[in-house]
Order: sequence, then C-alpha cells, then structure tokens
Amino acid sequence: WAFSVNGWESVERYVVPRGLRNGLPNLTTFRYPNGDQWQDLLNEFASWEIEYYWGAWVIRFLDERHHEELSNLKKMLEVEVPWLETGRRIHDLMVHLNDDWHAWHEDLATLSVGDAPDPITLIKGDGDVIVDLGHFFRTINTLAFDMSPIRPSSNDAVRPPHVSLSGKLAIMLPRGLGTWEFTITATNGDGESAELPFTVTVVERLESREIVIRDPLSTEEGRIEVSLSRYFEGPDDVAFTAESANAGVATAEVTADGRLVVTAISPGEAEIIVRAASGRQNAERTFTITIHDECPPWLCKEFFSGWREALLSQ
Repeated sequence: WAFSVNGWESVERYVVPRGLRNGLPNLTTFRYPNGDQWQDLLNEFASWEIEYYWGAWVIRFLDERHHEELSNLKKMLEVEVPWLETGRRIHDLMVHLNDDWHAWHEDLATLSVGDAPDPITLIKGDGDVIVDLGHFFRTINTLAFDMSPIRPSSNDAVRPPHVSLSGKLAIMLPRGLGTWEFTITATNGDGESAELPFTVTVVERLESREIVIRDPLSTEEGRIEVSLSRYFEGPDDVAFTAESANAGVATAEVTADGRLVVTAISPGEAEIIVRAASGRQNAERTFTITIHDECPPWLCKEFFSGWREALLSQ
C-alpha cells in the first residue's frame, strides 16, 4: 500500500467523497462484504476499486491513528502466521477501532491546520525542492491553494526562489541567496479557509577540497594545527567535527574557531576524518598523517624551527 502523494490525493478527491454519499461504511464492511453497506459501495465502485482504494484508505487510517497495530499486522504477515488467525485479528481490530474510524473522518471533514513549518532551506545550484502541503492543511474535501507574493526579509535578498503550486505540492526552485517570506492560503470544498506563513532561505552549497598535510608529524613536535576554512567553503554556519581512526597514533579535535588540531601520540599512521555540516548539507574529507619517532634537529630545534611553526599555523 505504498501510495505516492498524487495517489493519496486521488483517493481523497475522487474515491472517499463518492463513498460517503450513503454514509461512511463501517470498518467491518470491508471484512465481510455481504451487507447493505457493501452493496452501496458497489453502486459507486467496481469491486477491485473497493478492495484497492478503500483498502489503501484503511491502511492510511491505521498508519495515522494506530501505527502500532499496523506494525503488528505487518509482523504477522512477515512470519507467515496462519491466515485464519490473521483474519480473526483483522476482524477484531475492525470492530474495536470502528468508532475511531468514524471519528477520524469527522476530524478530516473540517479544514485543520498544522503548526507553521520550520524555515525551508534551499541550496543554490540544486534542483527543485517539493513540499507536500497536505502535511500542513488537512481535510477530506478538495483543497485549493493560493499564494501571497514572495517578499524578501531583508534588503540583501535578491532574485527570490521560483515557487509554483501543483495540486497539494509547492515546488520551489532556488535562485539568488537570501531569505524570503510568503503565505499560502488553503480553501476546502465547503468554503473554509486557513493560511500559514512560510519562510524560505537559499544558501551556498557546502563544498570541500582535499586535505593535504604534506609534512609528517613527530612525537617530539607534539601537534599541528590547520584552519579548516582553507578546505571547506559555503554557508556561514558550518559546524566541524573530527576524529582519528587510530587514536593510539594521533588524536584529532576541532577548536571553536574552526581549526583542526592533530596531536601525535606514537609512531605510525593515522587516518583523520573531518566532517562539516550546515543544515541538511554534509561534507566529509579524510587524510592520512604519518607520525615519526622524532623530528630532525635542523628542522625542529635549530633556526628553521620558528619558520616551520609559522608556516604550519597558516
């Protein structure tokens, strides 16, 4: 019963309202199709439509209101429980949940609105982002949507994203960087209306370059620091983490100002993994550092040691 968004919209728009003309059928009607309610449904649908579309609608009811029961039924099918026992379980469940089945439809009959959505982040250069408005506006009646003009939240925002409405979907294409605000109004078949504000932010793509530490590190030197801004670029709110795959050879950490600190522990090789995250974007880079037992005196203890420290700190 894996339905796409458009599949559910088809059920909501064409199947369910037609089936409610003679009153909502009880859940048990679908278990024993030999009563008047089943005949009423046959007057509106073919038998396969009742089994397929209404079956999917029942699954949606269980998924939204009684997800644990739905999971239990799935487990019974997966372990091949005898069908007679599974059928008995389904019948008992339909009897037990019939009142809530009717209450669910009563809830859907009136337009309801969810919480205002979190800001939607778009990445410049990416393709469309599709938002299912059915998550925010709920009704069993047909919904029509309208959108207010897209306005920047500051003077720095230019070239707003292109936003179009298709059925219950809002299709958003990023263009210029910035933050924009608009409102979507939904109206159902009974003339009820509701609106929700939306905020869209377009950010740079998070990109990374190969991390190369050319000079080996020695146990005598102790540690090396590099600025991760040299290797990652994009949004301003990038957060870094680092770890060593061999902490017995070298450890790795990131300072508050975004500097990678690798500390030598013992001779050997250590793989260092650096991760960057910003919103729904993630990037990862890995490099290997070699730890020697000692640093050549001419490089670490003589005149050039100060140069080396200055170079490595850049």
